Amino acid sequence: MKKIDKIFGDKKASALIYIVLAVGILMLAGGNGFLHSDTDNKALTHAVNENSAEENLRQILSEIDGVGEVSVMLCHSEAAPQKEQSVFSSSDKEYKTVIDGVLVVAEGGKDAAVREKIIRATKAALGVDAHKIEVLERIV
Repeated sequence: MKKIDKIFGDKKASALIYIVLAVGILMLAGGNGFLHSDTDNKALTHAVNENSAEENLRQILSEIDGVGEVSVMLCHSEAAPQKEQSVFSSSDKEYKTVIDGVLVVAEGGKDAAVREKIIRATKAALGVDAHKIEVLERIV
């Protein structure tokens, strides 16, 4: 510290250097809020939205007669907002997530009538075409 005082000679300049160093150390050590970009926050928001969409769909499908226990997985990609329909988007519309496919694994997935109910409900809930939805039987 005395070396810094000798280099700058002025107490005010030395104090300023100490303040700048302290702020720099704080930013590197614990200032995650300073270092994370908006992109990181958008990715986190997107992941939360996707998980809640999967959970919401799983919940509603499990209430359909004959479906039984069910698991849901959404397959997606990012695209420009004008290209296709989407379910998730950031608040500033920089990107939208396009659902490329939906995988539903259900206890009642072997029954054709139950599969049709699952496909119709998934189409309505997510706004995806039937050819993007695959329903498989769950092993009990």
